[in-house]
Amino acid sequence: MKTKQLKLLAHDFIQTRLMIPQIVIMDEVVDHVIAQQGEIKGPGAVFHRFCAREVVYELSKSVLDKYTPREELGEHLYLQGFSEFMSGYTVRRNGARCCVPSQLMTANELRARIQEYKAIASTTNRHARELEIFLEMRLNQGLKDELPE
Repeated sequence: MKTKQLKLLAHDFIQTRLMIPQIVIMDEVVDHVIAQQGEIKGPGAVFHRFCAREVVYELSKSVLDKYTPREELGEHLYLQGFSEFMSGYTVRRNGARCCVPSQLMTANELRARIQEYKAIASTTNRHARELEIFLEMRLNQGLKDELPE
């Protein structure tokens, strides 16, 4: 099965749960997606199951990632009325990584997510500013806008 199909399985599973709203333990998503693929058998099955769990976990987590192209998954998991705010976020609860519907998140979980995004934005803005400085330096050195023909 291709990556896109695995992501769609994870997306549908997560979306169905978030709309209830119900907390989704990420291991449940992994189990669901892997169960759709059939049993891994033969020499090295334990290793392959371990690797499959890691890959499917990362794919499932990426379904929640804003930066996954919308065309790839269809309707993204944004909360209605918002352009960035999602209907659920991953948090750690009782030692398990969960996707919690936004309306079921605690104030501390929301505050932690806010701080995380502010830190990302700060770093990204610094990076953009450094790129601007570098571009300015290169333009002063004669960098052209287009490749020579």
